[in-house]
Amino acid sequence: MDLLRGLLGMAFLIGLAFALSNNKRAVSWRLVAIGIGIQVTLALFILKGRFMADYFAPLGWPKDAFSFLSSLFVRLLDFTIEGARFIFGDPFSTTTAFFSLL
Repeated sequence: MDLLRGLLGMAFLIGLAFALSNNKRAVSWRLVAIGIGIQVTLALFILKGRFMADYFAPLGWPKDAFSFLSSLFVRLLDFTIEGARFIFGDPFSTTTAFFSLL
């Protein structure tokens, strides 16, 4: 069911972009298909990276790379929260989510 919903959502967005296009003849469907293929490939590597690495170790590196990047961004957000606490004081801790989005 989730797969069907995702496919319908992608079809809707592509259809909407095509419907709102000023030059429908210039749409390169080959380029659209390549973009969707790249998106699906990245999704498989990111979502199923650990499972694939169990069978063939080199397939797990994209999951590790995104985990590393994620940890860097979490660390950066921790620094921004501490900076905001320094500027605004301790009551800032209750509105952490708002300031981290800025």
